[in-house]
Amino acid sequence: MGVHVIGLCFSVLGVGLVYLVSSTDFDSRNAKNALNWHIPFFIAWNGSAVVAFIGVGLASAGSVGSIVPRLLLLLGLFGLLVLGLANLVVCFVATGKAFNGESWEYPVVPELV
Repeated sequence: MGVHVIGLCFSVLGVGLVYLVSSTDFDSRNAKNALNWHIPFFIAWNGSAVVAFIGVGLASAGSVGSIVPRLLLLLGLFGLLVLGLANLVVCFVATGKAFNGESWEYPVVPELV
């Protein structure tokens, strides 16, 4: 159950560590499911941050029209907000399922591990 909460705080690093040291099948399945979620989440989160930083950089340089940097900044911030809320919701759902003894697979993620 704790692996999903650890994923909220430490993302791929924490979940990967739990996956490596898990001793029971139930813990290993939950850690695997959490890792399958947090790897694409980590990539998407950092991609959104890069888009937002590019928007800030272009806005401060002033070399491009004023609409493009603002759109990039808004797109990046919107991505961070949506991804953060999605991560919070699915991690709490997975924690609740694990508390009830189920190994819940996160939605819309590929089987990476």
